[in-house]
Amino acid sequence: MRGIFLFSVIFFLSCTQEHLLLLKNIQSAQFLSFEQMLDETGYSQYINRPKPVTNQIPLTADVMTTNQVSLVVILKTNFITNTTPAPGGQTVLTQIIKQPVDSAKTVQSNKIITQIQNKKPPADNTPIIKEPLIISPVYKSIEMIPGEEFSINIFEKGAILTLKTIEGDIKFLKEKSNPSDGFFLFIGGSQNSSAIFHGYTKAGKLIKKYIYSIKPLNTPVNAIPQQTTNQIIISPPSDAFTNKGTAFQLSDAVISSLQYLSLPEKIKILYKNIDSSEMTSADKELLRYHLISLLIDNYNFKDALININLLSDQYRKSLYMARMYDKQKKPLEALKNYYAALNGDDSVKKETLIEMEALYLKQGDIDAGALGKLEAETKRFIQSDPDLYARSMINIARLYQYIHDIYRSKDIFESIIKGSYSKNVLQEAKKYYDELKKNFLEYQ
Repeated sequence: MRGIFLFSVIFFLSCTQEHLLLLKNIQSAQFLSFEQMLDETGYSQYINRPKPVTNQIPLTADVMTTNQVSLVVILKTNFITNTTPAPGGQTVLTQIIKQPVDSAKTVQSNKIITQIQNKKPPADNTPIIKEPLIISPVYKSIEMIPGEEFSINIFEKGAILTLKTIEGDIKFLKEKSNPSDGFFLFIGGSQNSSAIFHGYTKAGKLIKKYIYSIKPLNTPVNAIPQQTTNQIIISPPSDAFTNKGTAFQLSDAVISSLQYLSLPEKIKILYKNIDSSEMTSADKELLRYHLISLLIDNYNFKDALININLLSDQYRKSLYMARMYDKQKKPLEALKNYYAALNGDDSVKKETLIEMEALYLKQGDIDAGALGKLEAETKRFIQSDPDLYARSMINIARLYQYIHDIYRSKDIFESIIKGSYSKNVLQEAKKYYDELKKNFLEYQ
């Protein structure tokens, strides 16, 4: 025990103050590396090892950092050059240019010139040429009747439409058009024409181009084999085009936009717009007319009936019910509804007359009373709609042959041929008149 105590006293007496501090702060102590130890002892000069080159100003100049921005250099030597390799194949060349030393003041020099010699090929400063913005035009084709008004409706949300150019002999009716709503009204010509429209944003950026190819309607109506005499071409329903020469309605733009869409897409868009709060009740009614026609034409009678019952016009309801029964091959129910529709307004009455006559021609039979009713209703339009009157009278002339009144049929055909009607109507009247002469009047 006495030996241990004696050893402890001797150990602590041999320790200096520095050793005690080291023991106390052993965890935070920093030890020299091997190379630092060689430098401290002076043995590094005996080892053949290249020292790293640093970009330092030689000791012949006094360097002092003042505000970590500029260097205050008091030069005492001649021209100094120091070259240091840098990463990436570069060389840093540092030069200090000698300035006269003024003992009275400190010389602040910024004459340290650094040149970077880049061995890599110089950057290509050729400006990048941007391709111009190309707008792919939308091509559309429509037909018009020479001398009659026709409209082009372009519905483009967020775009301002303008008519850029027209070619051909069509005439733009500026005073009747409404470009802000995409409604452009023209008078048809006798030549193939075209119209180009541009759509701009409010900032003036071009975002749309439309190119319309416009052709006159030259194809003869009712181009069917000569031996078939009980066929009729039904004119397009007037509800399919509601903007000819009238004020623009939003429903017109919607219907016009359906032209190149598939049937499911058309039906989807029509339902969406019918349910829209932006549509007026009149627009919704017109859109529903178009929807019902699509549903009937594609044998979707269940949905067609639901929409027919939602119409506010009772006589138009009867017209669509008649069309649906006709499509279902129920002629008696169809005729019953057609007769009810004849009490409607002129737009309903016109469609009803043509479709009733078509149904009678398809059945191949009619009585004198029904024929007299059709003729009386048709004569109401001799002044207000001459072409409608003429088309209906051509059908009635053909129906007179079913009750064996050949000469009444002949008189009607001749009166139409001598009248002032459109080219298509005259061609149709002459066609059936020639058939009448061949089959009855000149039959040997």
